[in-house]
Amino acid sequence: MTTVCRLLGKTQKTIREWRRIYEREGLESLLKIHSGRGRKERIQEKVSFANAIESLQDQRQGGRIQCQDIVDMVAEKYGIHYSRSGMYHVLHRLGFSWITSRSKHPQQDPEVLEAFKKTL
Repeated sequence: MTTVCRLLGKTQKTIREWRRIYEREGLESLLKIHSGRGRKERIQEKVSFANAIESLQDQRQGGRIQCQDIVDMVAEKYGIHYSRSGMYHVLHRLGFSWITSRSKHPQQDPEVLEAFKKTL
């Protein structure tokens, strides 16, 4: 077994798993094995994704959406589960930036704010 592992550059655990798959499901299943965990499904429609993020922000009564809010929305709407760090990579790849203006308090009154600026 160690000679086979050395020749293939794989661990004994991997070789044993391959043998189990071969005995259970045959050669076809063994040939379908790919290295790594594979890629996550990508969010294909950038426009609908951007609109979903904007509507998520519009639903808020104040403050900003956070990355976890987007992760939850993507899991619910698209059925794709990301970690927060993974979602930051997706957002960056799609051209989104976290540089935003200062958030507004839900009870902020623009007229009172303007009056304050004029009297200051």
